[in-house]
Amino acid sequence: MSQVLEPALADRARETLARHAWREAFDLLSAADQPGALSPEELELLAQSAWWVGKLPVAIEARERSYAASLKSGDKLSAAIAAILLGHDNTMRNQQSVASAWLKRAERLLDGMEENPAHGWLSATRGFQACITGRIDEAYEQSSRAEEIAGRFGDRDLEALALSGKGVALVAKGQVEEGLSILDEASVAAVAGALEPSVAGGVCCATISTCAALGDWQRAAQWTDAQDRWCQREGINGYPGMCRLYRAEIKNLRGTWLEAEAEARRASDELEG
Repeated sequence: MSQVLEPALADRARETLARHAWREAFDLLSAADQPGALSPEELELLAQSAWWVGKLPVAIEARERSYAASLKSGDKLSAAIAAILLGHDNTMRNQQSVASAWLKRAERLLDGMEENPAHGWLSATRGFQACITGRIDEAYEQSSRAEEIAGRFGDRDLEALALSGKGVALVAKGQVEEGLSILDEASVAAVAGALEPSVAGGVCCATISTCAALGDWQRAAQWTDAQDRWCQREGINGYPGMCRLYRAEIKNLRGTWLEAEAEARRASDELEG
């Protein structure tokens, strides 16, 4: 049975995450991570901090343990949320079979529950995976469903992520101007600080990568600059993983080669784990 961390340490870990001191939070929680010591919630905090310091395999392992502990305690909703996050994490690492299995597991856990925001997050994540794997119509449909659920529950983070997914799908369907307009709308909310950092980073990443794929380097550079300002303001070193590669590409084209090299090296380290 999990034992909750001593209150002072648990509170300190949450406080460090709130001020985006990711490394400090990761070190605190890692030091306390003995067998049975961390609750499902604390394991999720460990996963979040590991993600932001670029330790993606550690984040996934912590979330897997959070899922198992939630399921063991009978908390099906928390287990479903962990499964959705694991679906996203594995999609980011291009482990699509594993990602699909986690999302299917989340669907089974949510089956029979009254509709709640987790249903929207499941749709948004399925939309993201569908877009990554070229199933554009499905991506649009899932993102649209996520947007509807976000509206019903007033979930700004989910709404922005759903809009981002719709925008990317519309661009892929050839409706470029409409898609870019929606991406701009979602990205404004992100860089304004209105969203959770993980959502804001993902939204900006989708916008920058889509602009780069279109060869719209001016728009991509503008959003890269906006994301840089947001990162500096929030004390964030950048969104881990693939997004760094897109940022490196933009910086290379602009002639800021040392910054481009640093981003590319960090991306390589993070993706290799």
